[in-house]
Amino acid sequence: MKVLRPGGALDDAARARFKREARALAEVRAPELVRLLDSGVDDELGPWLALPLVPGTTVRAIGRVCPEAAILLALPIARAAAALHAAGFVHRDLKPDNAIATPSGEIVVIDLGLAWAEGMSRWTEEGAAVGSVGYMAPEQIEGATVGAPADVWAIGVILYELVAGKRPFARARATEEAAAALVGACSPLGAVERRCGDELASIVARCLARDPSARPTAAALAEQLEGLIDWTDTIGDDRAAVIADPIGYATRVAPFRARRLERLAKEAVAAKRPFAALAMLDRALAYAEDAAAKRGSAEALSSSKGRAEPEGRGRGVAPRAAAGIVAELSALVAEVETAAAAIAPPKDTTPDLPRAVKPRSPWRAMIATALVAAAGATAVTWLLTRSQSSPAPQAAPPPVTLASIDAAPASPDPALGDPELTGSPLAQLPPIPLDRLKNDDKPFKLDLAAAAGEPLVPTSLLGGRTPDEAIAAVDAALARDPGDQEALVGQAMIYIAAGRTKQGLQLLDEAMRLHPKYAAGWAMKSFVEVRRGRWDAAEQAFARALELDPQDSKSLTNRGIMRHRLGHIRDAYQDLRAALAIDPRENNALYELVQLYQRNGRADEIGPILERIVQLDPDNATAWLDLSQTQEPRKAKVSVERALALDPTSVRGLDRRCNVLAMLEDPGTRDACDQAIAADGGVEAEMFADRGMTRYKAGDDAGALEDLDRAVKLDDQTAQYLVDRAIVHLHAGHRDQAHADLDRACKLGDRGACAELANGPRKDAANVVP
Repeated sequence: MKVLRPGGALDDAARARFKREARALAEVRAPELVRLLDSGVDDELGPWLALPLVPGTTVRAIGRVCPEAAILLALPIARAAAALHAAGFVHRDLKPDNAIATPSGEIVVIDLGLAWAEGMSRWTEEGAAVGSVGYMAPEQIEGATVGAPADVWAIGVILYELVAGKRPFARARATEEAAAALVGACSPLGAVERRCGDELASIVARCLARDPSARPTAAALAEQLEGLIDWTDTIGDDRAAVIADPIGYATRVAPFRARRLERLAKEAVAAKRPFAALAMLDRALAYAEDAAAKRGSAEALSSSKGRAEPEGRGRGVAPRAAAGIVAELSALVAEVETAAAAIAPPKDTTPDLPRAVKPRSPWRAMIATALVAAAGATAVTWLLTRSQSSPAPQAAPPPVTLASIDAAPASPDPALGDPELTGSPLAQLPPIPLDRLKNDDKPFKLDLAAAAGEPLVPTSLLGGRTPDEAIAAVDAALARDPGDQEALVGQAMIYIAAGRTKQGLQLLDEAMRLHPKYAAGWAMKSFVEVRRGRWDAAEQAFARALELDPQDSKSLTNRGIMRHRLGHIRDAYQDLRAALAIDPRENNALYELVQLYQRNGRADEIGPILERIVQLDPDNATAWLDLSQTQEPRKAKVSVERALALDPTSVRGLDRRCNVLAMLEDPGTRDACDQAIAADGGVEAEMFADRGMTRYKAGDDAGALEDLDRAVKLDDQTAQYLVDRAIVHLHAGHRDQAHADLDRACKLGDRGACAELANGPRKDAANVVP
C-alpha cells in the first residue's frame, strides 16, 4: 500500500503528483512496469495506491557487474521506458533504486510519481529541476522541457554505472556532478572497463549525447541491447543467475567471451588487420584474467553441479582453465604485436593519371594539414617533447608546414617563364560559373578513407617510441595538466597511432565534449572521420571547425578535397577557392583545383595553377609533367627533363619526353621513344606513333609502318595515327592503303583527312600535312 504523508497536510502539488502516478499506472500495461491494483482516497490516510508486492532487491544492490550482465539488467528498463513513451508518458526519475530485480529474473520499474505526459500540469516552479541529480539529463538539470530522451539518458547512466561501478559524471558534490553532466565530462566506458565492447560503449555514448535529438529512442535502445546478446538463448534464466550471483555469472560467461574474441582476433590477423586484432585480444585478456582471478568461485560453481559442463551458449557455459587461456592469449598478443610493429605507413599507391596532378598521397596530405596547429607545431609533437618523466623521444621529422616555403626565396626556373608569381593564383584563373557545376556528380578516388587494417593515423606520430612508451609519456604529460585542450586531443591521436583505436576515438570524443570551442580539435576530428570513411560525421566536424575559425584555410582545403571526391563539385569548388583566397600558398587546394578543372573540361585553363604548384613544390615530378602538358614544346622539354631528374624511372615521364622531342623533331626522339616503349611494356599507342614518324623522317618507311601499325592496333579510334600512317604509305607508294587510312580518319571526324580525300589521290606525300 502506498499512501501520501499519512496524517499530514497535503498540498496541491503533492496531490497532483499522486493522481498522475495513478493515471500512468492505470493507462500503461507492460511486464516491466509495476501494475496498479486499486486506488482511492481514505478519510484519515488520504490518497492511496494498491500495488503488487514485488519480492527481490533493487538493481543498485546488485552492484557492479560484467558487461553481459549489465545488458541483461538494463534491457527490461529500456522496455519499460519504451512502453511509457508509447503511451505518452515520461518517467523522469529512472535510477537503479527504482528497478526491482526478482529472484525469477524479472526487472520491474516502480515509482512513477514524477511521470509526466503532455497536457499535464507540471506542478513545479518554472525552470525547476525534478528527478535524481546523478541520473538527470542536461535539459532536466537546466529546467528545460523534458521529453522521452531524458529517460534514455538515465538508462545510459545506469548502464555505465553497472559496468564501471560508478556513474559517468560522479563527483564529490551533487552540484559538481550536475555541472559535469552539463558539459559531458566523463571517460568513455571502453576506457574504464576493458571488457566493454565497442558496440556497448557506442550505445552508452549515444544515450549520453548532450543533444537530446542525438539519443536513440527507448524502443531502439531496447532493440540494440537485445541485439548484443549472443552468448545465451535463455535471457530470463541468465538474468536470474546474475541476480543470484553476479560474480559467479561473470566467471561463467568469461571463457565463452574470451574464446570468441580470440577467434575474431585470429580472423583479423589473417585479414592483415593486426591493430584490430590487438584490441580484440586486449579485451579477451580482460575476460580471461578476470576468470583466472575468480576461478576458485567458478570451480565451486562447477562442482556444485556435480560435473563440468561443456563450453557452449547459455547456462551450458562452464569455467575453463582460465589461467591457461590467459597464457595462450598472452602468447598470441606477443605474435600480433610483432606483426603490427612490422607494418610501415602505407605507401603512396595512387596511380599516375595522364594530364592530372597526382598528390603525393591523399593520406599524408590530410595528415599534414590536419595536424598543423596555430603555432605551427602539431599537438602530438608538442605533447611528446613536453613530457619529462621518460627519456626524450628520437628526433621525429618536423611537422609539415608552409612556413619554410613562405620563407624560401623563389629561384628563376627556365620552365616557368616568369619565376616571380605574385598575388593569388585565382586572379590568373578564369572562374567557373556555379550554374555549370553540380553537387550530384559521381564519387571518385575515395582513397581518403583508411583501407581495412590500415591505421587511421601514421605510426610516425609516436615520435620513434614504442606504443607503450608513447602512451605512458602522453598520459604523464596530461596528468600534469588535465584540462589542456591541446593535450587531450594529442593524447587521443597518440592512442590511435599506438593501435588503441577504440580508446583513442573515445578520448577524442571526450576531448571535444570538454572543449567544444576548440577549433583545432574539431579540425583533427574531421580528419579522423574522413579516415574512417564517415563522410557525414566529417562534414559536421568541418562545419564546427570553420564556424569557430572561418579563416582556417586547411579545414576549407580538406573539406573541399573530400567534397570533390564525393562528387559535390560546386561545394568543393567554393571551398577550394575560399582556401586559396585566405592562403594563396595552400598547395593541396591547388592540387585538387587542378583535378576539378580537368574533370569539368577546362584543362586548358590550369597553366597558372600548375606554375604555382611547381614553384611551391619543386620536388614534385608529377606536377612538372602536368605543367609540361600546358606549355609550348621548348618549355615543355625543360619541365619534362626536370621531372625525369627527380624520378628517372617514371613511365609517364619517359612517355612524355618521347612525345615532346617528337614535336621538336629532336635527334634524340628515337632513343627517347625506345626507352619509353621498353618502360611501359609497349602498351602506349602514342609512343609507337611518335617513334614511327621519327623513323619516317629519317627515311625508314618500313620501320615507320611497323610502329604505326602497332599504334593503330592499340588505338584504332585516334584519327591522327591513321593520318600519319597514310603519309608513310603515300611516301612508300601504297596509294590504296593510304586512301583506306584517310577514309577511316575522315569517318572519325578528321577534317584534314576529309579534305585530302576530296582533293583526289596523290602520287606522293609531299602535300599531305599531318
